[in-house]
Amino acid sequence: IAFTVFSSNHNKKMFDLLKTNIEKYIGTLTILYIPFSTFLFIVAEPLVLLVGGERYIEAVLLFRIFLIYSVFVPFDQVIGVSLDAINKPNKNFIKVMIMAAVNIIGDLFVLIYYKNIELVAWVTLFTILSGALSGYFMLKNTVSIRISSILSSGYQNLNNGFIKCLEKIKLINSKT
Repeated sequence: IAFTVFSSNHNKKMFDLLKTNIEKYIGTLTILYIPFSTFLFIVAEPLVLLVGGERYIEAVLLFRIFLIYSVFVPFDQVIGVSLDAINKPNKNFIKVMIMAAVNIIGDLFVLIYYKNIELVAWVTLFTILSGALSGYFMLKNTVSIRISSILSSGYQNLNNGFIKCLEKIKLINSKT
């Protein structure tokens, strides 16, 4: 859905709307991810014990690292879709190649020198961050999204959607 919205905005030269939509999509998805990731982060130990038992208690740290990772996924994914939608698939390819290089080199380094699976999980976190940041800087040359407006835009979008839902089920009056 985002691709067609972004592509339409770009093709119609509606760059301010494109910027707003990119910020809104990233912000909305990130805000939706945060409570679930936070909840799972808090209950990680009992959840791992419930699912895997005492033998897998060491997996709690890995699980928590991947929950941190999950919060950055919307930013990375929407940036990638945005680059494709504005006819810059070559930039998205470079972003993906940077991520692959960070992941492969990082994994090889920590496995050869430290032989530690937890460090591999941290490399995965750095992989998504490298994609998000490189994509952000590549997109910034065409569409200057502001990190500071992403969460406020997402919150506003979710709030407006919540109000519309309440209006539809007649819990609030839209005239007020």
